[in-house]
Amino acid sequence: MSITTELLFSLVVQLITVGIFVGTYVATINFMKEQILDLKQNTKEQLLALTANTKEQIDFLRESTQHQLEEAKKHTNEKIEDLRDEMRKYNNVLERMIKVEQSTSSAHKRLDELMEGR
Repeated sequence: MSITTELLFSLVVQLITVGIFVGTYVATINFMKEQILDLKQNTKEQLLALTANTKEQIDFLRESTQHQLEEAKKHTNEKIEDLRDEMRKYNNVLERMIKVEQSTSSAHKRLDELMEGR
């Protein structure tokens, strides 16, 4: 059994073709592995950055809300103190009014006594 030149040439060409195909396949697999690793790394970095950014936003909102609550508390305490002052004034006027009514009642009694004595 003898191998002709054409058959030998055909075998060599097919082997070279298979070698190129396998080489390209392996290179593509390696390239895809690198791309997947890069994608994982980028995703991890983006998630870390997003987490840090979210934490900063939460901290800012917490501080802002705390400040707003403190301002509202301060304002409410001022209003309560204003109401207390108004109540003190009202109570003072009420006490004076009671004294005036007592004095008026006493004056009426004296006037009535004077009118009866005539």
